Amino acid sequence: MPDNRVKFGLRNAHYAKVTASGYATPVPFPGQVSLTLKPKGERAEFYADDIAYFTKDANQGYEGEMTVADIPPSFLKDCLGFVEDNNGALFEHADAEQTPFALLFEVQGDLQPRRFVFYECLASRPNVDANTVRGAIEPTTDTFAFVAVPRRVDGMVKAVLVKTSSNEQAYNNFYASVYEFTAP
Repeated sequence: MPDNRVKFGLRNAHYAKVTASGYATPVPFPGQVSLTLKPKGERAEFYADDIAYFTKDANQGYEGEMTVADIPPSFLKDCLGFVEDNNGALFEHADAEQTPFALLFEVQGDLQPRRFVFYECLASRPNVDANTVRGAIEPTTDTFAFVAVPRRVDGMVKAVLVKTSSNEQAYNNFYASVYEFTAP
């Protein structure tokens, strides 16, 4: 199968809380606007014999931010520790504990979309932005920083799946549960 030449678009985002036994069922995370993740980690270089004798990158995952149309209340409660009262008001407490989650999403390509999963993410509290209406209505967005770190149990950081004739079932079931490594 030929490779994509370009990529574009962001859609089908889901999150799945990390639990004691693995992951909860992925929950849709609609309204994705943009996602930026940059590699995190330092490069170690050791010089001997007048050359870089040993070079190794430390993979500490990724860090970046996500912009969404409006963060779903389920994400605020499940991953950021917000609590809801009997009237439906969401409360943020200073001592709220964040819950790690897997992030699943899809990026389009000129030939095939790619489905991604980052296995252990931790989000920061989102910005609070609002603007007055001046003529045309321009929606505001929510942005939050997050990290995607290597999974403690096995060091996995992410997986990327492109649909082929041999993996159609795995591709179609990608959002049913968090995709895991399958030995060849």
